[in-house]
Amino acid sequence: PNEEETNIDSSNNNNGNDNKNGNVDKKGGPLVRLRAGEYTGEKVDGTENTNNNNINSRLFRGDLVEFRILVDRRTKQKYARYIKLVQSEKERSRIEKEKKLLENATAEEGIIVSLNKGFGFIKSNRRREDVYFHYSNVVLQEETANGDRNTEGQQDELQLRKGQEVKFLVVTESDGQNSGNSKCSARQVECLPAGSVVFHTVEATGVKGMVTMVPHPPSAGSKGDDSKEGKIRLLEPIKVDGAGEDAATTVDEVLLHYSDAPGGVFTYQNHRNQSINALWIYEGDILLFDVIKETIDGSYRAIPTLHTIGLGGTIEEPNQKDVESEKVKPVMRMLATTSVGRAEGVLHTIKNDYGFIHFSERPIDVHFKMYDLLPDEIQQDIRKQMGIEGPVTLEVGGAVQFDICAHGNITSSGGNHHRGRHGRGGNNSPHERENIRGQRIVVLPKSAVVVDKTVATGVKGVVKVTDPKQLYAGSIDLEEEAKPMSLDERHPLVAQMLDAFLEESSQPNGRKALVYRDTLSMKDDDIVVEMAKLKGKGLLECSHIPIPGIGPHPGRLCIRRVEKEGGNEEATSTEGALEAETGKKGKKDAKPKSNLRFDKSSLLDELKDDVPPAPGDVVSCDIVQSRRTGSILVRNMKIIERKNVEGEPVEVASANDSGIGVIKDVVPKRNFGFISVLDDNAVRRELLFFHLPKDRRGGGLRKGDEVKFDIGMEGAKRIATNVKKVPKGTIPSAASKNACLGYILMEPSHTSLSDTPFRKTHSSMSSGSDKIGNSRWVDTKDESKKTNQVDMPEQGCILLLEDKTGMFQKKQQRRRGRKKRSESVDSTDSMDDASGDDLKSVGSSDDLSSDGELSSDGGSSDNDAPENKGIVNVLSHLGYRNGSIAIHGSGATSAMDGSTNPRRGDLVSFVKGRKRNTVRDIRVESRHKATLLRGRLEDIKRSETEDGGNKGTAKFIAATEREETYDIDLVEVVSCDAKVLKEKESVEGVLHEGKIFGICRTCDLYLSSKLGTSHKERPKLNLTVKKDRGGTIIAQSMMAKGPDGTNGFKTGWTKRTCRIPEETS
Repeated sequence: PNEEETNIDSSNNNNGNDNKNGNVDKKGGPLVRLRAGEYTGEKVDGTENTNNNNINSRLFRGDLVEFRILVDRRTKQKYARYIKLVQSEKERSRIEKEKKLLENATAEEGIIVSLNKGFGFIKSNRRREDVYFHYSNVVLQEETANGDRNTEGQQDELQLRKGQEVKFLVVTESDGQNSGNSKCSARQVECLPAGSVVFHTVEATGVKGMVTMVPHPPSAGSKGDDSKEGKIRLLEPIKVDGAGEDAATTVDEVLLHYSDAPGGVFTYQNHRNQSINALWIYEGDILLFDVIKETIDGSYRAIPTLHTIGLGGTIEEPNQKDVESEKVKPVMRMLATTSVGRAEGVLHTIKNDYGFIHFSERPIDVHFKMYDLLPDEIQQDIRKQMGIEGPVTLEVGGAVQFDICAHGNITSSGGNHHRGRHGRGGNNSPHERENIRGQRIVVLPKSAVVVDKTVATGVKGVVKVTDPKQLYAGSIDLEEEAKPMSLDERHPLVAQMLDAFLEESSQPNGRKALVYRDTLSMKDDDIVVEMAKLKGKGLLECSHIPIPGIGPHPGRLCIRRVEKEGGNEEATSTEGALEAETGKKGKKDAKPKSNLRFDKSSLLDELKDDVPPAPGDVVSCDIVQSRRTGSILVRNMKIIERKNVEGEPVEVASANDSGIGVIKDVVPKRNFGFISVLDDNAVRRELLFFHLPKDRRGGGLRKGDEVKFDIGMEGAKRIATNVKKVPKGTIPSAASKNACLGYILMEPSHTSLSDTPFRKTHSSMSSGSDKIGNSRWVDTKDESKKTNQVDMPEQGCILLLEDKTGMFQKKQQRRRGRKKRSESVDSTDSMDDASGDDLKSVGSSDDLSSDGELSSDGGSSDNDAPENKGIVNVLSHLGYRNGSIAIHGSGATSAMDGSTNPRRGDLVSFVKGRKRNTVRDIRVESRHKATLLRGRLEDIKRSETEDGGNKGTAKFIAATEREETYDIDLVEVVSCDAKVLKEKESVEGVLHEGKIFGICRTCDLYLSSKLGTSHKERPKLNLTVKKDRGGTIIAQSMMAKGPDGTNGFKTGWTKRTCRIPEETS
């Protein structure tokens, strides 16, 4: 009752709308007192501040409020009550500032590129940098201008999301720190339908261009964007329509962003273990792309295209489905790599993460890493440009193209890795090799790169001389001179690069210089410089860009085109000087060849086993030159006409002191040689020494000749005398057409135990002889009688599988009196006749095998055998000795130490021997053909026989998971006498047609170690104690590998101690 209540506005002269817009007249109205705590945070619109802190419950100077005026009746003092906030001073200042910003705002369009919590960025079509915007500045219109609500589809299209097209106002405001910097932000952001915003216009599609400046991607680990754009020069300039004065503009260069480059950005570690971002493109690469015009600044840019590359480099336009499909993405394609520094070669070695390439232009190897291979899609486009269709796999022998880069030389220290011929230590001096690396590798088919080029075909010539040291080698005189390859033919990529540069540099807009990206080796650098001088004819000048830290190397090669005054005259004089200089220096290399050397690799395959070429033979051949070495080689050589051999054909003598054989080796300097004797009954192949005739040509005897000879004695050694050639074919060089087939069940022994005398212990041994008493044979038992009873057979055994003509099924007719044949056998077929061949192999002894020859079942000799024992059925056993193995031609043994003899399980061909159930001319048809099965023998039931043969039965239990059981006859035991077999003995057999043949004890086949389970078994070897090596046990001349992979026997292999002291020399 003491207060008068009055409700009035403090502005007095302004309405509410002006107050809310900040238009307040601060001079109107009286001052009214305000007490603290009268304002509770309520606003004019009736809302209340939910945050009841002191800041939001306070009023500040300049705030616009609404209140009631109460007058104290006693003091007439006016007080403000029920105060409500209309507008704060801070909000009023912001509105004024925003109004001023919008007065200078520019309307732009763009697309949202990112959204975060409360803000995002827009890519504008008017500026390069992205524009910031806050969610509070987004205008979401639910109704159209006509007042109609948007449909559900339109609402989905006009949503705030990444990729949404929008229109907005761009304002520029300072950062508020008085630094002079400003930032752009968007206001009044409104969504637009798809397709409303245009960033660029497409000016041309499917355009080809050459990279003149490679774009630079952002550095790895950098916080800012330090990338740089590249440039592409169009191979064919395009004309575009413009406005106003630029009605028709010619575009010959466009920009390239690193993100559009073929293959994208890849990261690698450099030699300092730093991450480097790089691109697959180099300067000079040819690309396929589309050209657009930016609406931002009107610049022209290269972007990915939907065009593809057809076979042969044709450009194929996309179909309508690809254009409309969202799955098909445009790609910028690489048509060809730059020819600067490009090389080719053949893959030599491929490992997990690296490999080596045989450089096709020089005899060196280029190393590469697997990440140096271009991406598959780029390789596919390059191969299509070259006319190569289909995928190509990375394999040894395949062709490749690559960028060559020299990384200096690698100095390797010497050592005894390669021992010299004249000493054990070899050359220990260090040597250098080139360190060359291949990059940006494209895999090509094998036929794409030619290493050996044929310079002439079907060239005739005459054998001038043969090499006495090497069979099938000599030299020929050609009827036509072979012209070597030119530099352009040996280095085609360098020639293509120089020709293209000469043509390009002659154009007004063409490049005037070629700069190699990496350094070349000194030899490659010299080749390029020489070819540039020859092809440039004074127009090309070579220089180098120095690179610090690479030593004496001049640096990166640079080739420039120079236009000098007086041009043609000076170029012509320079050309003449170069030709004259090249003619002097290169005359030797360019001279045609008329005399060439040949060897066995030069012959056709069918001639490699034939009689070697002789002087005077007329031949035909192809001439090939190697790009790597430049050497000229003879290939596909064939003999058109042979010169008659001097002397008449001789007959093969059949005397006991004569023989026939094949010359295995000839040493002309020392005037001697060796002959491999043909003797079917020989336990071991005999090698006879002979002296060459004293004439210059050594009697015309060469390695591989078939000869007859007499056998004489030189001291205690048998030698061959009166050696003479016999007609070719006297000794078969190929298997007979009627030959039988069989499996080797057991290999023959190389020694005869029946001929080995047993050592006797004399009384003198015990009388104190130091020499004998310290002998290793001092404890040998006294055996005064010689016995032939042995537990192991000495003969080999063959399982007869096929007998085409039934030569083993015909009964052998006895002949009391045989006439010696004096006719020579002139063909293989006559030599391999099935049953009527009685050709005697000279040098053998009939007495050794006529009565002692064993039959397939261990029977007696011919004199005691019944008549029907001459018949041998299929799957029967046939005996043979080492002398029955062929020594000449295909499938024959090629080494005198027996290492190439037929082995157990090999499939061999043979014909019937002169004796019953024996064979000869054994040739290997296929190695390891038979199926070998291991197991054990159980339930052995042996039957006693008069002849002591293997009679009885047993069960063969296979060493497999199922343990198959086979019933066998003990006659199939070929490695030992059945009486020495034990129950559950480990054996091995040949599985054929569900039956087991050729059973051998594993201890007869393999030598197993008793030192532990870690040692594996190894083939049985002949052991020799070498006195000159301090008692070292040698196995097969130390060539056999043991279970640990080493040669010979290591310490600990045997527990026996050799009695020969180590210091014995």
